[in-house]
Amino acid sequence: MTDASAQAAQVLRAVEAQAAGHLVNVDYLGESCRDADRAVAETQVFLDAATRLPAGCAISLDLSHIGLAVDPDLALDNALRIARATADTGREMVISAEGSDRADAAGPN
Repeated sequence: MTDASAQAAQVLRAVEAQAAGHLVNVDYLGESCRDADRAVAETQVFLDAATRLPAGCAISLDLSHIGLAVDPDLALDNALRIARATADTGREMVISAEGSDRADAAGPN
């Protein structure tokens, strides 16, 4: 299956699950991204999901997946972009728990 057809199949499964009365949360797994360009590219995956997944679907992520291990400000900027995209399209953004070694970086100082 191509990436595009695999993605289409995943979206279809989310739609079918919602039609059956289930809540849907999509996790795109990855963490400890240590490259700023990759963190921005990974953020784009979440932004794309905000427009492709059915409304009402939650999108779950780790802050380290979108740049926390590189720069907390980068992660914040990327998280705000995703939060705006999910809010604008009727979806929810869920920030997953990080490892205890990242808790201070993820929370208020």
